Amino acid sequence: MKDYTWTFSRPITAGRHVLRITNAGAAIHELKFRRVLPGFTTAESIAWTPASGAPPADVDLASVTAVKPGVSVITTIDLPPGDYTLWCVLQRKHGMVQSLHVAELGRR
Repeated sequence: MKDYTWTFSRPITAGRHVLRITNAGAAIHELKFRRVLPGFTTAESIAWTPASGAPPADVDLASVTAVKPGVSVITTIDLPPGDYTLWCVLQRKHGMVQSLHVAELGRR
């Protein structure tokens, strides 16, 4: 990750992954995976707020918190196929949120 975006060294497919997350930015960042619920879109997930009164469009799946600049952390995550939103709560006001589609193994 770097300031306001995440990049992956290869496509993310469904299944168990060991991720090395490196903060190549200047600010402290975190990575929150939120799984978009069936019937919702990633745009709805990103736009949802508690004040909307609508049911949430996603659920927390995994988080890595407070990664300082220049630091790498390693974590294991199980990703079912589907759509996700990635968040940095610390940098959300700067737009650090993006969508991710996780394909079934062997599909893209």
